[in-house]
Amino acid sequence: SSKKKGKKFRFPKLPGKSNLVPVDQAAYYIVNEVQNLRLRTLYITNPNPPEASWVLKETLDFFNLDETIELLELSFEKFGKLNLTPEEKSLYEFIKYYYPYWSITYDFPPSVCQENLINHDYLFKTLTFLKSSNFLNHG
Repeated sequence: SSKKKGKKFRFPKLPGKSNLVPVDQAAYYIVNEVQNLRLRTLYITNPNPPEASWVLKETLDFFNLDETIELLELSFEKFGKLNLTPEEKSLYEFIKYYYPYWSITYDFPPSVCQENLINHDYLFKTLTFLKSSNFLNHG
């Protein structure tokens, strides 16, 4: 919406990491444990999660939005107190519940996952699927 209006969209830089794990990777480890009758608690987390700011940059680049986004050097909480445009306010309200996942430091017990599969090619494939799904055309 901001891009169509020719406006810059402000957004705070994301600290922390995005502990993304591909669903097929998670499914592999779950099925492997069940097939081998190892019924136990599994920690399926990314052993080397990418920076949240990297995921955001890759996404903005993919959708050619990097020129319309102004990343601000302030906390998410301070960003929410700015005089936000309707578009900025809408996104802030939507993601404020997810922000702790990007901003807090947390340590999980050792993961059964052995590698970080979230790289440029994986994000490109995922974002291409999202774009082709027409989901984004609904707002």
